[in-house]
Amino acid sequence: MGTSQGSAIQQYFLKRYYFHFQAAERALPFSALNDLPHVTRAYSPYQKIDLVYDPSGYPTDMLLEAYSTKWRDHPESPKNRFLFLNGDFQVSSSHEESYHEWFAHVPIILNGEAPARVLVMGAGDGLLIRELVKYDSIRSIKHVDLDRTLVELARVHPVFTAMNRGALDDPRIDTEFGDAFQYLRKSSEQFDAVYLDFPYAKDYNVSKLYSREFFHFVREHLAEGGFAVLDAPGSSFYREPAESGDMRMVPGGEWEIYYNTIRAAGFEAIIPFRSALEAENPAAFVLLDAWEGTPDFPDARTGEARAELREEWMRRKVAQHLSYFREGFIVMWNGDAPAAEYRDPGVELSILNETRFGLSFPPPFPSSADIDTRWVNSILRPRLPTTELWSTRRPWN
Repeated sequence: MGTSQGSAIQQYFLKRYYFHFQAAERALPFSALNDLPHVTRAYSPYQKIDLVYDPSGYPTDMLLEAYSTKWRDHPESPKNRFLFLNGDFQVSSSHEESYHEWFAHVPIILNGEAPARVLVMGAGDGLLIRELVKYDSIRSIKHVDLDRTLVELARVHPVFTAMNRGALDDPRIDTEFGDAFQYLRKSSEQFDAVYLDFPYAKDYNVSKLYSREFFHFVREHLAEGGFAVLDAPGSSFYREPAESGDMRMVPGGEWEIYYNTIRAAGFEAIIPFRSALEAENPAAFVLLDAWEGTPDFPDARTGEARAELREEWMRRKVAQHLSYFREGFIVMWNGDAPAAEYRDPGVELSILNETRFGLSFPPPFPSSADIDTRWVNSILRPRLPTTELWSTRRPWN
């Protein structure tokens, strides 16, 4: 495993990249950054793996204490650790449960029972697998990941193991290292559930993992009635619903690409969902008031505080901060989709509950019965990535 503590020169430039705000405040442009936290870097044949500790964290993480019981139930869980792959942000230890609990459990809740045979592709940090091994009824998990170095690091590094709770050592897991596309193309195994946890498609190598051809292979490996679920960056970008009640997508969002591509691969039952937290949370109001302070909105005539305006302001402010934690997902069935009703999954959860499950399904997304081939992402005609050819590289985007 090519883990490197790094030379002083390497550390200098890593800190300039990951702590650019703090570095920019220095009086001298080339002043030493020895007071900033050390960046742990590991090299693999595929990518540079960076584990960053930023004591300041994200300010909005403070609100999570009103929603998540993670640190109460697991006080060893680290705070303010960030994983980057090739300089791109992947996960924050402070709020990762607002991603992984929805990803793992919402499809199982919808399904009504946990699958017996599971395929997980990607997810080398072990966090998604941590959620899945909570189910005793899951008999086997086939784990396919390209990067052996990342998976081995997640097995032994104390920050990773504190986050994933040693899930990668569960005896039900069979890990195979290789390309996900080629694995599906060559394998004949059948699964009751397939979890696809890949990086955002910033290049055409990753774009193939969101292609019609790839989803066709996924469908071929699903048993009758089985489901597949993917993290779908860009599908959570939308506006308030139109008068018809349908969701209005933000220009540049990628729902049309996902939907038409998945339909072209043969799936009919497709349900988008999102991680969502309620803004109407008195505990969050208290934390917000302690953090930012809140205006009194005095009455123009009497000068007395207008409580209803203050509460509405707080609700809107909390909702604004919570939008940072919103992630988009898509689940698809090899068969008919079940009703979106809550069923207790019977496992420990830190943040997902029945109320938040109900908030996970926004108004209907645009979903024509006809497949619009203009939006189908394929290997020969890629529609992803949609990012600009030239864009400023920022680690915390």
